[in-house]
Amino acid sequence: MLSLLVGSSSEADAANVVLLWEGLSRHKFEAIVSALHDANIPNRCKCGADTGAAYVFNLRGRRLLKGRKETSWQVSVLEVDYERAQNIARSCA
Repeated sequence: MLSLLVGSSSEADAANVVLLWEGLSRHKFEAIVSALHDANIPNRCKCGADTGAAYVFNLRGRRLLKGRKETSWQVSVLEVDYERAQNIARSCA
């Protein structure tokens, strides 16, 4: 899940991206991303494990790397959207 945070490379150079949420709950991750989408707040999502990437993404889908036990989920937003996004994230179960 990757949403464009900005429309151009010059905007990207000027934008500050901040971590909104990180956790182990895929359910909460999906709820936050969905709520941000519904509120038209651009976001960047990452999935990883405590020791590195948990999934290899390819054209055929994704597969879990061996030896990875806990998957960590992250959602980042633009700094200008942080306060509004934080209120939305708090409301997600």
